[in-house]
Amino acid sequence: MQVNFAWSNAVKFWPWVGDYYADGWINRRRLLILGESHYDARKEWIDKSVEDQRNITIETVKEWLNPAEDFFPNDFYGKLHRALTDRKNPSERAVRGQWHRIAYANYVQEIVGLEGRARKTKRHWVSGIGAFVEVLRSLRPNLVLVLGKANWDNIDCGFKVDQIKIGNTERSVYHFPWDTPKGDGAHASWVYHPTSSKHSDDDLKSMLRLLAERAQCS
Repeated sequence: MQVNFAWSNAVKFWPWVGDYYADGWINRRRLLILGESHYDARKEWIDKSVEDQRNITIETVKEWLNPAEDFFPNDFYGKLHRALTDRKNPSERAVRGQWHRIAYANYVQEIVGLEGRARKTKRHWVSGIGAFVEVLRSLRPNLVLVLGKANWDNIDCGFKVDQIKIGNTERSVYHFPWDTPKGDGAHASWVYHPTSSKHSDDDLKSMLRLLAERAQCS
């Protein structure tokens, strides 16, 4: 069951919030995974009303938790399943258990197109600013994992507090405030998008673990 939040009109796509999100994920730290945007390859949402489109993120995650017969473990959601459960072949029960302890939202607040290769414009990125600030304020995550370097580069929020070495690269860690700029907030960093050729399952798992360790020490 989804917790009911009083989202403003800025949040066009309501986030997925697991049943046990408030209890936290690793070390009882609340985790928000921030994807980029929605596409509508099956043309199920693009012609629906604004009111109906609000549920697209929630319904999409529900589909990930109830995979059809054509489910491929190397797809976007399969990679997230493996990272969250830390298993190569997680059971559906394990997957559901992890997703019900986290939240998931997309930054861009418009359906970008019918295919994942559709290019995002400045308007698309700007659409997410107010929504993301509201999501932070309402969900109050301790950890934010941003999927995609372009996603990370277009988020104008917070300030740098640390560096994390993932593989052979250094990644900045930012403080994303919940309310006031210098107040409490989340440790945040990024990984290459799971659909990118630069994606690594090991990098994704390492980033989740290292973010959780830093949040535990703060």
